[in-house]
Amino acid sequence: MQTIKSFVFTILLGISAAGLITASAHATVVLQLSGNQLTGATGVEVDGAVYDVVFVDGTCAAVFGSCDQNTQFLFDTAAAAQAAGEALLGQVFVDGPLGQFDSIPSLTSGCSHGIICSARIPQFANDFLVNGMVAGNFNASFNDFDEVGPFGLDRLENTSLIIFEVWAVFTAKEAAAVPAPPALSLFAAGLVGLAAVRRRRLGLISFRQR
Repeated sequence: MQTIKSFVFTILLGISAAGLITASAHATVVLQLSGNQLTGATGVEVDGAVYDVVFVDGTCAAVFGSCDQNTQFLFDTAAAAQAAGEALLGQVFVDGPLGQFDSIPSLTSGCSHGIICSARIPQFANDFLVNGMVAGNFNASFNDFDEVGPFGLDRLENTSLIIFEVWAVFTAKEAAAVPAPPALSLFAAGLVGLAAVRRRRLGLISFRQR
């Protein structure tokens, strides 16, 4: 009985450890720079999926290939665009050893304004406007006001002419393999071990009953 308990404990311990490894296997955000300018990032997590993002100036159509009622943007609901904006504020516009990208919004490519950088994430467009969410990254004096909110912008407007606006262009990365096989292998090995112990015990009982 003690041997069986040991096997069960080993299985549970292994599965728990594998679960912890899986839970901690989040994407690592890597900021992309050109000189001291933040141009984008890789490994940005939005609602459990991983994306790369680059900051690009231009008109909506020039940046995304098209911009009308037939255009399918990556984040096509308010909730999804909101989550993408929050990911920018929480994972990309951050202060660190590479630069003060939260405190100094002018360090973001496409933004030269000293107070705010507005990264726009399109959700849908019509014949006149492109609508979506904007991640507003304020400077150190206003950091408590960093927020994501809706916007409507003339779809022909060129953000390169606006010193505090830039498009945030996300692309989805392929899902990484989930590190579950070690747990499954351990579980299978444990079952085999339990079966072997059970056969051994049944054999001993049968032998003693002869």
